[in-house]
Parts: sequence; structure tokens; C-alpha cells
Amino acid sequence: DLEGWTPGTSGAPGGPDWGRAMRLRQKGRGVVMLDGTGNPGRPNAWIFRTIQLPATAHTLRFEVAGHDQPGADARFVVRIVDGGASTTLLDTVIAGSGVPGTYNYVFRDLDITAFAGRTVTIYFEQDDNGFNGQHPGGHEQIYLDNISILR
Repeated sequence: DLEGWTPGTSGAPGGPDWGRAMRLRQKGRGVVMLDGTGNPGRPNAWIFRTIQLPATAHTLRFEVAGHDQPGADARFVVRIVDGGASTTLLDTVIAGSGVPGTYNYVFRDLDITAFAGRTVTIYFEQDDNGFNGQHPGGHEQIYLDNISILR
């Protein structure tokens, strides 16, 4: 869930660039949902956390899924900020399953060895960008679970 993480969104509630980051239960599991609407190319829902990485840290691991509706997808970005410098670890499109009620979670492992032993801020960001002909807001949610640092 969101314990220890700070959620953020762009825009004003109900406005054209509004987003939300919230915890919810999905098929018996507690997950974080990032959801937003807005202009393509910038995040409109995110979570972040500042953490002192262990000196032996090597992998940022998490599970991620897209929405269950046909044609739903969203841009998903994972960034790490170290001393004011931002590094993008992942910038990809997460496609929805296309099967109502089915969320295809996959583990993703990102190399963080360059940041081991440092205090960093980790961001998970969603961009509701209208891929696959969807209009922004067309079920383009990102779902996150089981975020961990491997060492």
C-alpha cells in the first residue's frame, strides 16, 4: 500500500489535468493505483519515497500491471533522484490485459547498483497519454505492488 510513500497528482481535483494515487484492494491484494488525466508527456499521478539504500543494494523490484479494459494502456516511468540529478530507470508503456477482471502483474527488476549506499528519492509515475487511440482518461491506470530493494 502507500505506507511510507508520498502520493502526488497534477491539476486540481476534477480539473482537466487531475490525477490520483491511492491504495485499493484488487482481487484480494492491496495495491497502489496511479490514475490521471492530462496532457501526454508529463506525469499526472505518482508516488515517491526518500530512502537510504544499503551499501549492498543492487535491484529495485516491483510488480506492475495495467488496467483490465481493452485498449487501455499508460506510460509508466520509474526515476531515481540522487543529489538533485534525476536518472530514468524505466520509461515504457504498460498495456492493459483487455480482459475485464484480469490484471496481468509482472515483476520488473531495475539495476540500482550505481546508487548503493546513497540517500535517493524513488519515483513511480503514470502518464495518461492516450496510446492506442484512447483518449486521455480511457482506463489508463497503473497498478503497483510488492516494491522492494534487493541486496
